[in-house]
Amino acid sequence: MQAIVNDNNVLLDWIDASTDNSAFRIEYKSSANGSWTRAALTPGDTNTYTLSSLSGGVQVINPGIRYWIGIIANNRFVDSTSSNEVDVLVLSH
Repeated sequence: MQAIVNDNNVLLDWIDASTDNSAFRIEYKSSANGSWTRAALTPGDTNTYTLSSLSGGVQVINPGIRYWIGIIANNRFVDSTSSNEVDVLVLSH
């Protein structure tokens, strides 16, 4: 997975290496040892997503905060292991 910070958005891009997933769960945390929070659930055929200050009706990305982001594939029964984590710092204007 890679992440590009653009304004107050984090553009995520990943390779879908699974063959039977039905969704991807995008999670974030605001400290390296913090708890994961779900930011979005995307269809299984998705390989990009943009986290913004409002994703799925939930306040997610705030300027001046460092975030760790991970993606988990799910096939309705079992979660995969998490993708590599990326950490990003969203700068304020």
